[in-house]
Amino acid sequence: MTNEIGNLVTNTATIVTFKPYTNQYRAFNTARVFKITAMNTTFFLIIRVVFGLFLLFFGFDHFFSYIPFPAMAPEANAYFANLSATGAMQLVGIVEIVSALAFIFNKYGALMAVILMSVSINAVLFHVALDPAKIYGALLLLILNVAMLYFYRNKYKQLLKA
Repeated sequence: MTNEIGNLVTNTATIVTFKPYTNQYRAFNTARVFKITAMNTTFFLIIRVVFGLFLLFFGFDHFFSYIPFPAMAPEANAYFANLSATGAMQLVGIVEIVSALAFIFNKYGALMAVILMSVSINAVLFHVALDPAKIYGALLLLILNVAMLYFYRNKYKQLLKA
């Protein structure tokens, strides 16, 4: 049995949508769409919380210094000392903590993913230029940040519209 509600025609297993300006119909199997959406939501939740905890752990380290730093190249030590002396690393810690809370509570996550991208790119560039042996943490940060941008991609559609 089918019901017509506006532009949506449904029956027991299929959703059919109609685009009025193009005269095109699209059919979706509701069970399959629901299963894929539920999996994506659960996967996104797991990645979001894990990334949030990762950022929270390393963000608080900028203030409490509970992670011992391994020896770095002299150029990297000098650059890092200058960043710490100017308070830039505390600012990075604040951005990481606020981003972590945004991802964990799923509030303003899309905005914080964009802001955090500057931290991610600079961390990777720092390690590429000055300390390539210890780039793995920065790459993990960048990969998880790109994953967050991908998961929040629908939030950016209005910004990227021509």
